[in-house]
Amino acid sequence: MHARPLIFASCLFGMVAHGGSAQWEEPPKSPEIHADGTATFRLNAPNATKVTLSASFVEDGKAPMERDEDGVWALTVGPLEPDIYGYTLDVDGLSVLDLANHDGRLGRWPESQFLVRADPPRAYEQADAPQGAVHLRRYASESLGVVRRMHVYTPPGYTPDTTYPVVYLLHGYGDTDSGWTTLGRAHIIADNLIAAGKIDPMVIVMPHGHAAPADLTVENWRGVRGGFETDLMADILPFVSANYSVATDVDNTAIVGLSMGGGQSLGVGLTRLDTFGWIGGYSSAVPDEDLEETFADVLSRPGKPRLLWVGCGTDDFLYERNTAFLAWLSENDVPHTAHITDGGHTWSVWRDYLEEFLPLLFRD
Repeated sequence: MHARPLIFASCLFGMVAHGGSAQWEEPPKSPEIHADGTATFRLNAPNATKVTLSASFVEDGKAPMERDEDGVWALTVGPLEPDIYGYTLDVDGLSVLDLANHDGRLGRWPESQFLVRADPPRAYEQADAPQGAVHLRRYASESLGVVRRMHVYTPPGYTPDTTYPVVYLLHGYGDTDSGWTTLGRAHIIADNLIAAGKIDPMVIVMPHGHAAPADLTVENWRGVRGGFETDLMADILPFVSANYSVATDVDNTAIVGLSMGGGQSLGVGLTRLDTFGWIGGYSSAVPDEDLEETFADVLSRPGKPRLLWVGCGTDDFLYERNTAFLAWLSENDVPHTAHITDGGHTWSVWRDYLEEFLPLLFRD
C-alpha cells in the first residue's frame, strides 16, 4: 500500500455561500447500509467533475460515482459480507474522507469506515453487555525523550481494589495506538467475552509501536523492534503499573501484536521470559535469519512461556515467513500453538484471532 495525499473533506465540502457568508449545510447520509447488505455512498460536491469510491470491496479498487441534478454524487455497492470496511473518496484527484461519516481510522493510511452487521452479531459488534472504558493516556518517555501516547482498556466494574492481569496489544506498521480500538474493536471484543464468561476481567494496553526513524520499514526487524522495546520496558510498563491496578508477575502478563506488532511481541516476549508469560503474534513480521541467536533464551528454558501462539492466514504475504518460524520452533522442540487459517493480511483475520486468543490467557 502506498501513501497518498488525503485532504479532510470538511475544508472542501459542506460549506455553502449565502449572501456572502459561509454557512454549514448538513451533508447527505453516507454511507447508508441497507437491510440486504448493500451500501450507498453520497457526497455533496456540485463543482466536482469526477468522484470515485476507493475501497478494497469494489472491482479494481475504484468505482465511479454518479452526480444528480442537485450536485450530490452517489454509488450503491454490494451486497457485502458482514465485516468492517474502510474507504476513501477521490474528488478530482484528491483523496478525502467522507464528511458524513464520523467513524474512521488514523495513521499512515487514514480512511472512513463502516460496519455491515452480522446475524447473529459477531464479537466485535456492540452488544447489550456491560461496557468497560478506553483511556487515552500520554506519558513522558524518558528513554526516547518525547511525550508519547497509549490507549488503555479497563474492564466493566474496574476498581483499584482489584489486581487485574494485563495484555500489551500491539498494532501494525503505519498504524497508531488507536488502531486496535478503531479497526480492531479490541475493547468491544473484550466486553463481549467478559459478558459471556469466556475471559476474566483484564486490562489491555495498546501503545504506539512506532519508536524508530520514519524511514525504517517492517522489513527492518531489528530497527523497528529496538526503540519500541526500550520504551516498553523502561517507560510503558512502569507507567501502567503506577497508574492502573495490574499484576506485574510473569503469569499475569501477556504480549501480542499483529504484523509489525507481531514481530515486536515475539521479539520482545521471547527474549524477556521473566516478564511475559503469554506471547502471541498475528501475521507477524518475524525475523527470517539468526533465529538461534535472537531467541537463545527460549531454547534454553523449556516450559516457558506458558503460551506461545502464532497465527497467520494462507493468503497473507507473511505466510511463508510465519510457517518457516513455526517449523523452526518445531525443530527445536519449543512448545507452541500454530493457528493457520484462511485469509490475508487483514483486520477481519486479526479480530477473529483476538477473539480466539484472549480466552486462552491466564489459565491454570
